[in-house]
Amino acid sequence: MEKTTLIKIGTHIGAGFLGAVIGGMIVHHKTSKRYYDDLESVRAYYRSKKVVDIPKADPKPVVEKKISSGSEDIRKEYVAPGEAYTAEFIDYRKFAKDIQETPSVQEDTHVNTEAPYQISVSEFGDLEGYDEKTFTYFSNGIITDEVFSVIDQPDDILGDYKTLLEESGYQEPIYIRNPITMTDYCLSPIDKEYYLE
Repeated sequence: MEKTTLIKIGTHIGAGFLGAVIGGMIVHHKTSKRYYDDLESVRAYYRSKKVVDIPKADPKPVVEKKISSGSEDIRKEYVAPGEAYTAEFIDYRKFAKDIQETPSVQEDTHVNTEAPYQISVSEFGDLEGYDEKTFTYFSNGIITDEVFSVIDQPDDILGDYKTLLEESGYQEPIYIRNPITMTDYCLSPIDKEYYLE
């Protein structure tokens, strides 16, 4: 390239850059002056207003007048200036105690025990999530399930079922809940011996 061509290109680039700088300065000057004037007019407006101190309202004092304690129903009476009213409070400790004393039907009252325990006929199958199984106790001490398969180690599943059967005289079914297997078992004794074929 020739030297004159390079000078022309440099001149054009320099003129463009200089024009951009000058144009930016003009735009900046015009817009900043305009916004500065607007800001000053807003400041002048608020300076012309009188500042009025608004006194803070005193909060109404609440005076505790009477507390009756020791009763089943806890009540407190408060007196506010110009108005008297009674507020009634519930003794939640008593409420929680009443709930704990009456267990729900869907609640296992032996949650902390991991060993199988006896339940009544009405409790059999009343817990959600628990299965129900019927076992048969034969007079020779063999226990089978519904399809007459022999149950190995029934003590692990049924706990102390022998004592419970003795108490019933081997005449009535006993109901056992196992919280580990989450199953209610009905153990029915029959007066027959079980023989393997």
